[in-house]
Amino acid sequence: MVKVMSDLQLNRRSTTSKQNFTLRDLFRWGNRYTYADPKLLEDRSYDWNQHLIDEGYLVLSSKVRSSYETEIIREALFAHFRKRVEEECLFSLTERTSKVTRSILERVMADGVDVKEAVGREEKRRGGEGIVWTFDMRRMAVLTAKALQFNEPVLLVGPTGCGKTTVCQLLATLEQKTLRILNCHMHTEGADFLGGLRPYRSDQNDAVNGDNTPKKHQLFEWSDGPLVLSMQEGGFFLADEISLAEDSVLERLNCLLEPERTLLLAEKGGVSTGAIADEVSTNNDGFVITARDGFQFLATMNPGGDFGKKELSPALRNRLTEIWCRATDAEDDLTHIAENTLCRQVLLEGGDSFPVANDSMGLVARVIVKEVQVLKQSIEKLNFSIRDILAWVGFVAKNASRVGLPEALIYGLETVFLDSLEMLPYETYDEIVSVRRQMRRSLMNLMKRLLKWDGKINMIDYDQQAVGSGGLSVITSTADRFGIHPFYIELDANAQRGTRQGTDFMFTAPTTQRNLFRLLSALSLDKAILLEGPPGVGKTSLVESLAREIGYDIVRINLCEHTDLADLFGTDLPADDRSLEVNSNEGEEKTTTSSSGSRPTLGSFVWRDGPLLAALKARRNTWILLDELNLAPQSVLEGLNAILDHRGEVYIAELNKTFHLGKRTRIFAAQNPLRQGGGRKGLPQSFLNRFTKVYLRKLERRDLLHVVGSKYDQHFVTLGGQLLKAEGLPLSQSSVVSYFDRRTTQLEEGLKFDLAERMVMFSERLETGLATLEFGYKGGPFEANLRDILRWCELFFSDSCGFVVPQGDVATESFKHQLLVVLFEKMKLVYYQRMRADLDKRYIVTAFSEVFHCDGDELERISQDIGLYWTDEKLYLGDIVLRKGYTMEDAEELPLVVVKQQSLAGTAGANSTLVLASQLELLKSVTECVQLEKPVILCGPSDCGKTK
Repeated sequence: MVKVMSDLQLNRRSTTSKQNFTLRDLFRWGNRYTYADPKLLEDRSYDWNQHLIDEGYLVLSSKVRSSYETEIIREALFAHFRKRVEEECLFSLTERTSKVTRSILERVMADGVDVKEAVGREEKRRGGEGIVWTFDMRRMAVLTAKALQFNEPVLLVGPTGCGKTTVCQLLATLEQKTLRILNCHMHTEGADFLGGLRPYRSDQNDAVNGDNTPKKHQLFEWSDGPLVLSMQEGGFFLADEISLAEDSVLERLNCLLEPERTLLLAEKGGVSTGAIADEVSTNNDGFVITARDGFQFLATMNPGGDFGKKELSPALRNRLTEIWCRATDAEDDLTHIAENTLCRQVLLEGGDSFPVANDSMGLVARVIVKEVQVLKQSIEKLNFSIRDILAWVGFVAKNASRVGLPEALIYGLETVFLDSLEMLPYETYDEIVSVRRQMRRSLMNLMKRLLKWDGKINMIDYDQQAVGSGGLSVITSTADRFGIHPFYIELDANAQRGTRQGTDFMFTAPTTQRNLFRLLSALSLDKAILLEGPPGVGKTSLVESLAREIGYDIVRINLCEHTDLADLFGTDLPADDRSLEVNSNEGEEKTTTSSSGSRPTLGSFVWRDGPLLAALKARRNTWILLDELNLAPQSVLEGLNAILDHRGEVYIAELNKTFHLGKRTRIFAAQNPLRQGGGRKGLPQSFLNRFTKVYLRKLERRDLLHVVGSKYDQHFVTLGGQLLKAEGLPLSQSSVVSYFDRRTTQLEEGLKFDLAERMVMFSERLETGLATLEFGYKGGPFEANLRDILRWCELFFSDSCGFVVPQGDVATESFKHQLLVVLFEKMKLVYYQRMRADLDKRYIVTAFSEVFHCDGDELERISQDIGLYWTDEKLYLGDIVLRKGYTMEDAEELPLVVVKQQSLAGTAGANSTLVLASQLELLKSVTECVQLEKPVILCGPSDCGKTK
């Protein structure tokens, strides 16, 4: 055994054996041989040498991550024991199965009930239900169970979706043990594992402490953490994503990971007199915890290399029996998994209406697996796991009876894979369109070849067709459902009629309707949904408007780089002020009842639910929206893993309770693309894989016109009619001559007042320039989107500072001139003044001149000529009139001096507020925003007068 270890050390240059194999591995190998099953001694012909190398192979090969290193271990064992190790005999249940693992395989495989026979029976609740025992899954289960058999702490390392958590849950079910799971994250503390002093939450006010102190005056009490509870009960404890926690926190568990399996709760205390050693040996007041028989420690993690992922320290890894979990990628194994899941889902959905017989389920599964492999070969950056295959299978099982099998397969392909292709980096739009078409053709060919499909299909190609022309169906909104055929959402039956409030959101815009169709399709899956798209496309508005439309409550949580899990789930906070009042007559505290039902005492703390936990506990149907997801720290977001995957639950360490996700509670997340910058972070595949990813396409010109026309159409029509009537010109929307293109006032045909079209054209011109880096490089990235157009329209049509048609005898040509002046001023407020370079501002003026056929330089000169004067009651800033809110005595203390020339600077007093001529335009812009209650960001170098 020592020689084998020495040989493995010689390969440290080509492998990681130097760090992987230590004396602890040698001791594990020896212990497994020493404490082998005594029943084997009854067989005198038993080959103990083979037993020894089988155990050694299980210990040594479990942690290596390549077949090359596995072969080195196999050869080293053969060189010194002259016997071969066959993995088939260790991890497959046959007549030749080694006795080292036979008992484990027999027990595990016996519990893996075939779901075709299990649905409707008691076994469907067992842990093995729905599990397909592929070779990699059997290997993982055997290695884990073997380590637990000898009370070794286990670390499962592997890619996302390979079944690490599922194996832990299965083994806990087999042993009939309670499994407590703690999701680790960046802010995980030792108290989350061990417990700590928590605010006293008991309602038993009559109880007393050991020193006869009434417990109702006790502010804090010791609360055991999930790890301590598992040790005391002899249960299973799983630290999920353990590598996300800080090393200093994990090192606190070193004593537990040693063979003695003890913990010292220094925070709890409990020793008051005598020597500590004597107290520990005699009383053991509860601060020294020794694990009971049956306790097992398990941990899972993803390998380093992805966003935010890291490896554990060698000192900690070596204390754990590390098991590398291979991802299943063999076609036959994946097909078997897909078939098993399809059969189970169809039976649960009611298999009578499914269009395929049971004996053809394997063909449907093979079509899905083959198409996924084609996807992987065609798109290098596409990462998928078994979760994606199972999501596609679940989509087909749920929708095939309504839309047909071919349609369900194609819709499922688009929902699970193709709708998120735009999220891949460095992929152009043309490449994505080409890949989508190629994948559809590939899937159709597979259906024709394997399913004998006739090629007829009845579905919506929402990527190619236009709304109302054989493409998307109209939006259906009835008393009981809302959606686009064939995907509908049932309305909340318990909601009052007034709950479904109207919304200004335009579902009928062509691109918005396509985005809504994608979202409705994604809602067919029981997974969280991640929406990504450029700013202003309507990610948040789409979800909020859809929730209001169906009568659901929605909780929107804005994330940032300082977001902590306590902001989402809640924390202990001081009780409200009434609990701190003291009754002077009786000398007792006046208490109020907290949300938990107890009566907080003086200085007490109560638990306050965070928005996410409050939504989980809500009785009404509630949706949860996590906005700006990739601004939050990735290692904090990983604390949500349990609520996003098949478990659908979250454990709150402070309350020592687990809360479950309701059947109609859905979680949405929205984020801007990573390339937008601004502190956005890349998220690892292990986290993104828990979402159904939907990319919302950028709004096109017709979408922008549809939205702007729907909100301001009456304003544009009225303004155009008034202007042309005042100038004595005919109006005709069908005319080819635009109001801004005319060169003479004598026209026989009518004019087209296309102000909305021109504003959209101008915004698109700027967006194209920003995308191609023609301007806007300094201070960028910038966006010119729908928000800017709507803000421009709101400023232009504002009653307080917008455009008003001149009245009286005014020269006809001045009508258009005054219109362009006001339009230019409002454009500067929205687009021009955010730019930081003179060349960028020059680009915007030129673009305005070309789109509206005017002299931009003259308009800029006019917009900069702003007058400022005041009277006793009012202040006039250009065309803005402000009423003073102070007296003349107050004004004398802060006189307002406008300096237009350097020679006048000396006339201002020491306490004067100087307003330079160059600041008048900025001051006017800020004033307009204040009047319209718009937030303002003043950006500029230091000492440029922002605060003043």
